[in-house]
Amino acid sequence: MNEIDYLRKQKHYQNNNLFSPDEAIQYGTAFKALAIPYKNYKTANVVATNEKERLMLDIQKYDLVCHDLGLYLDVFPNDGEIINIRDNYLKMLRESEEKYEKKYSPFNKCSDKLDKVPFSWSTSPFPWGGK
Repeated sequence: MNEIDYLRKQKHYQNNNLFSPDEAIQYGTAFKALAIPYKNYKTANVVATNEKERLMLDIQKYDLVCHDLGLYLDVFPNDGEIINIRDNYLKMLRESEEKYEKKYSPFNKCSDKLDKVPFSWSTSPFPWGGK
């Protein structure tokens, strides 16, 4: 099931309380009620220009949504619907991380792909450094 189909089944999405991950990365939050513009701030349309950037953007947007939903669950730990939504995005995050690391390199120091010396970040550009 893709993320749009999954979200359509969720009450929180139907009630327009949550942004999709693509919207969340633009607004900086998963919750629509928290997207309060500052003065004349306009959201940026975040666009990946190549596959490496697209994979990193996927990691960033799913990580943002998982983090925000985790903070919500700190306050409302019994919200089963949000737990299910977060679990789904956590799965998407892990899949995105695996795809990135398989094709490029580990992107954080907790990666289980860091099993040989020298570590890849000492011999290649940082993932957030672009090309």
